[in-house]
Amino acid sequence: MNLYNEKILLERSSRGDEEAFGQLFRHHKNRLYSFLLRFSQSPEVVEDIVQDIFLKLWLNKEQLTSIENLDAYLITLSKNQLINTIRRRAKESDILTVLGREGQRHEMNNATVNLALTETKEQLSATIEKLPHQQKVAFYLSRQANLKHEEIASLMQISKNTVRNHIIQAMRTLKKSLTSLLVSVAIHFFIFF
Repeated sequence: MNLYNEKILLERSSRGDEEAFGQLFRHHKNRLYSFLLRFSQSPEVVEDIVQDIFLKLWLNKEQLTSIENLDAYLITLSKNQLINTIRRRAKESDILTVLGREGQRHEMNNATVNLALTETKEQLSATIEKLPHQQKVAFYLSRQANLKHEEIASLMQISKNTVRNHIIQAMRTLKKSLTSLLVSVAIHFFIFF
């Protein structure tokens, strides 16, 4: 293709002549593709860039007549497009890396929370087992079997007030035990989160 023909094709393309624009595309696409492939090494990326460049040219076709040297113009567009693509992909890669780290951190946080819950349950069970027998029975009947104080009093053959006192005392003991555990868990969370 000589310079004169290219000028005519640019003029016709600027007026919306798709056939003229198609000739420009077919004439330059392989050269652009080869040029970009030296820098990108990714045929898919290069193909996208070439298509984007010609799409931009078509969308701004009214300005095609102002282009003096289409080869140089396309090379400049290709370099800029390639740099923008590399920057965008680097940002996407950074975002994916950050998301991956957040996911790992989230999994670690879940593991830490699960460990803290397991330790709390174990501490609670151990404390309940150490309660005096009457308190332990009253507590289990109240909290595990969901019985009312009157029902527990009837089963244990003690007064309703005694049941209430056993449960209150059991709750105080559990509260003391859990307070010390919660302090250690809070310190643990403060250190790791």
